[in-house]
Amino acid sequence: MSPRLTAIEPAGRSGRGRRLVFDDGTDRTTSARVVRDLGLEPGMPVSPATLARDLEEPERTRARERSLRLLTQREHSRAELAVRLRDDGYPPSAVEDTLQALVRSGLVDDVRFADAWAHSRARQGYGRRRIATELAQRGVSEDVASAALDAACSDDEVRRARALLRGAVPHDRKQRDRALRRLLARGFEFPVALQALDSSPSDEPDVEYDPTHEGEAPGST
Repeated sequence: MSPRLTAIEPAGRSGRGRRLVFDDGTDRTTSARVVRDLGLEPGMPVSPATLARDLEEPERTRARERSLRLLTQREHSRAELAVRLRDDGYPPSAVEDTLQALVRSGLVDDVRFADAWAHSRARQGYGRRRIATELAQRGVSEDVASAALDAACSDDEVRRARALLRGAVPHDRKQRDRALRRLLARGFEFPVALQALDSSPSDEPDVEYDPTHEGEAPGST
């Protein structure tokens, strides 16, 4: 006698996942979209082997569609997409197959992602340390991140930090401390921030800096 599907419960932070619970004590997750595609409902008798076969193709199709929608919004790293797909309920096999196909087709490229992210954040006035942390959080490998940072932060860090002060040299202790905290929050190292505060306004480079984008990640969604 086949196990019976006793419940379909929400799963994952996104609300897009579903946990299928069976009366033999087993369960598995998939996406809400796949549940709708197959018309799964509590009370249905389900053979585990048949269900696994029936889920395989819809899961891969829907996982690819989900990935492409995310990629139309902005570049994503491979690790970012993996997190999103798993949170949407897709099993590891569907996630891995989907990402491998996207990498092979060039739609997902961590080198391109890291380069775009690092250049965008550098233009917005963020320091190398902050950008490196953001890339690590998005699953970019250290060597890929380092190459992107070398290209995006090729200007002297002190001069880039100095540009954020916009020509104003704080002499008052309170103003100086405020400026120092701002540079540190922007991801500049402490020695770099101190040098920027002590440097001459004439050292300020011509950099593209738009304060209206302060704190905004590139193409964030």
